[in-house]
Amino acid sequence: MEPKVAHGLDQGRVPKTRTSPWPRYDAAALGFRNYWYPAMLSHKLRRRAVALQILGEKLLLIRHQEKCFAIEDRCPHRGVPLSVGRCEFPSMNTITCRYHGWTYDLSNGLCVAALTDGPDSPIVGKARVKTYPLEERKGIIWAFIGVGILSALAAAAVKTGSPYGYLLILLALAAPLAGLLHWLESWLAHDIAYRLLAELRIE
Repeated sequence: MEPKVAHGLDQGRVPKTRTSPWPRYDAAALGFRNYWYPAMLSHKLRRRAVALQILGEKLLLIRHQEKCFAIEDRCPHRGVPLSVGRCEFPSMNTITCRYHGWTYDLSNGLCVAALTDGPDSPIVGKARVKTYPLEERKGIIWAFIGVGILSALAAAAVKTGSPYGYLLILLALAAPLAGLLHWLESWLAHDIAYRLLAELRIE
């Protein structure tokens, strides 16, 4: 029996998943850095962790004590997604990896405990995961995807009122390179944007 061949219009299509109706948006690895991106609707984020991907970066979003947090969805120990972990300490803003119990502070990404090692674990205070600034506006959770750790630290410092002058200087030095990368990405980014608008059927 001859295998069925998909029509040309169906070839290249990314099938919808159970978790997202916009698979092309989730799969896009290129785009504009140092911008706020819509991550999800506010009412859909509860106490349970949600795994998302924006600009090729895997994020974990979670709500705790009426505040939203976003960190890198990958434990640096063995690469296990932290989104399959649990909040072992309900009174603290932490997430614990299901594999070896490494526990991270959601506000700064710092490892604060390693349950399999005990209270004297040497890894505590050394391991860290990347964090992402979040804001809730008009029922939408927005995530800031920067060019790297400098932009994330600067955004967090501005929000908390901490000194950030030196971070701005470092960002200014890195800006020319970032601008060049944005220019190289622009033609692909525009194509992604048009395809996204077509899929969302925005008029």
